[in-house]
Amino acid sequence: MKSKILRVILAAAVLLGGFLSTASAVQADGSASFLFVWVKTDDSVRIRTSNFPGGKLLDIRMGAYGTDAKDGIYVDTTNTGAGGAFEETYRIPAALKGLDRIAMRFESKDGVVITNWFANTSAGQATPTAVPTLQPTPQGTPVSGGGPNLTITAVLKNQSISARANGLPANQTFRVRMGPLNDFGKNGIEVGQFNSGKGGSMDLLIPISRTSVDVEWVSVRIDSDQGYYAYNAFKNVTTGSVQDTDAVVVNPSDTSGYYCEIVSVKPTSGTKLDKKADFDAVWVVKNTGSKTWETTAVDYKYLSGKEMHTGEDLYDLPKKVKPGETVKIIVDMRAPNASGSFTATWALAQGSTILCKMPVTITAK
Repeated sequence: MKSKILRVILAAAVLLGGFLSTASAVQADGSASFLFVWVKTDDSVRIRTSNFPGGKLLDIRMGAYGTDAKDGIYVDTTNTGAGGAFEETYRIPAALKGLDRIAMRFESKDGVVITNWFANTSAGQATPTAVPTLQPTPQGTPVSGGGPNLTITAVLKNQSISARANGLPANQTFRVRMGPLNDFGKNGIEVGQFNSGKGGSMDLLIPISRTSVDVEWVSVRIDSDQGYYAYNAFKNVTTGSVQDTDAVVVNPSDTSGYYCEIVSVKPTSGTKLDKKADFDAVWVVKNTGSKTWETTAVDYKYLSGKEMHTGEDLYDLPKKVKPGETVKIIVDMRAPNASGSFTATWALAQGSTILCKMPVTITAK
């Protein structure tokens, strides 16, 4: 069956949020497209979609200009939920740093493809926006009222924020994470959890994560296991009055004290290997938290991207790791029998909580 390739050709420069994006992107029916809100050179890019198809899991890839990022470097996966318009921020892969122009591609396993490209030069305003993020649609059920959104109402520097969550589904447990501005909390530190109760609107009192102390801009994100999420960002300076009266206090989660840092990765990003060559992916990971990683409590597992591992998807840690210590994690892999750049992302996890992601990128030739 032919792939359904969605192509729209944007013949002119498009002005979006003050950022002039020269686009040449994709679609068969002339509807779905995405433009660039801002670019931070060699670091990250924020996109805004239009008329995206609903109910799709789209892999995001980046590659050299002129390739449409076909077989490009895996960046992330996005659930389009109800489809339509949303904004997201993605990191630029290290292997593409220094390129003048970069292609970007959204692609589903059933053949949906949407592409564009951007100039890898800082442009636009890389500051927080109140535009809600994409709201995934659990099990294909429409999200009434557009799904959750999150508004920051006050900040007490380095200590806590007040936030108001609207459009919450009923009786779901939400994890709350904080992290760097450029990924809007996707890889943030979990600071606690709350239950949405009857749903609707809820005032929250959220502690600021220890890794966000003295960071100027911080993102905050809420996620439920059923696939609902929302995020926003705030400047870490005292603004307004943080109140706990009538607010739901976000309780520290069981994973508090579990933190990690990737010290090194081998092969280094973009290492060239022969097709079908066997190799070891090796990460050195440091325990930067306050809790010991027991072999029965912390695992490393395959998360996403190209499946290059030759063994299991999940393993126990090889040893107990105390705070401040490191552990070497090794996964047997085999390069694909195809040319191109491939990324596999593994993760260190405590139960269902991702402590840190461990990507490895190789080029098969």
